[in-house]
Amino acid sequence: MAAGTLRLLALLLISLAFPKLSHTLTKAEKQELVDAHNKFRSSASDASNMLTMKWDGHLEKVAKKYASKCLWKHNINRGNVGENLFATNGPLDPATGVEDWYLEIFDYTYENMSCTPGKMCGHYTQVVWATTNKVGCASYFCDHLQGLENKNLSILVCNYAPPGNIVGSRPFKKGISCSECPDGLQCVNNLCASKSKASASKSKASASSSNSTGYQGKESTQHNEKSALCYNVVFTLVMLAISYSV
Repeated sequence: MAAGTLRLLALLLISLAFPKLSHTLTKAEKQELVDAHNKFRSSASDASNMLTMKWDGHLEKVAKKYASKCLWKHNINRGNVGENLFATNGPLDPATGVEDWYLEIFDYTYENMSCTPGKMCGHYTQVVWATTNKVGCASYFCDHLQGLENKNLSILVCNYAPPGNIVGSRPFKKGISCSECPDGLQCVNNLCASKSKASASKSKASASSSNSTGYQGKESTQHNEKSALCYNVVFTLVMLAISYSV
């Protein structure tokens, strides 16, 4: 086989493999992200007006477009929506990003709406912002994430509506759980939810208590393992092709 043909084959294999590293979130991963948000929101058991979070396709598109730019700074052109960013080396477990944001709770003081000096709390307050009820996220693998020195990072971008973190406001109202839910909503796991959501939750709990905790990242892990395997196979083929052509 001619050297030129081998090089062309190598480039083709690379072009087919690398998009797998920058994968679109699966249905299971999207549900995992929604479940993670709602789990932490429901943990605010003294919130009187905490809405249930649900997935939003438009917000997902906003996040997807920006994630592919591989920039470690907020999207100034995202419009009137909130935004959280998370980055990690190698493969990404989406729910880990939500947990990382929530853990900022330990540096936030509700009473005076302040954050420990030198720390960040805005990610946490957006996750538990009571009136925010829509989220859309996207992930992307970046060889270089501009703004950080580390190489080969996965970025998670989540956008929110209505946006939170309004200056001079607390993330939620304290009181009896769900006591200030909007009309037409009822309390489910300390969250203000629609009647259809409440019925679905009850049916799910009755069907199987083992499934009531939602996804545990299994599909995400399998997806990342397949991507890594694909990368290793392609890399080996490319090296063999280049060595043979020299």
